[in-house]
Amino acid sequence: MSKTPITHPGRTSCVQLPGGTMTFQTELRGEPPELVTVIDFRGKVVRRVTRRLSEDDWSDVERAVRLAHSEVERSVCSSLESLRAAKRGTEPASAVEPTAAALFVMALEVLHRGDRGSAAALLHTVSALLPHDPRVDDLLHYLRSSPA
Repeated sequence: MSKTPITHPGRTSCVQLPGGTMTFQTELRGEPPELVTVIDFRGKVVRRVTRRLSEDDWSDVERAVRLAHSEVERSVCSSLESLRAAKRGTEPASAVEPTAAALFVMALEVLHRGDRGSAAALLHTVSALLPHDPRVDDLLHYLRSSPA
């Protein structure tokens, strides 16, 4: 008996950050098929982005994978650059709040999955962007004071 491997188009890339490596992996999954990009930071999944394939995408699935992967990577890298610029004080405060909000939501998602360490790390970043925000302070206090 001979086995023929089933191959699906996919794409992987990495971005080096001061705190570690962020990995982006996009692949075709499920029924009906969807493009799923998994974003991993320091060995932990911090976000999943899912996109359904349109009829047009089926004509060139590999191109659809490349485009979806690039869009997610560009969006995340842009948010990270906004964070860095905000820390340097080179960006207007109005750009800081959407980035902080996105990181806060990511922290809640990670906490919901039970990863308290990653949630705390994300919340500390949000706290640096929005010092003395009572929502962030309360959640950090909760993480420090409640048992794991």
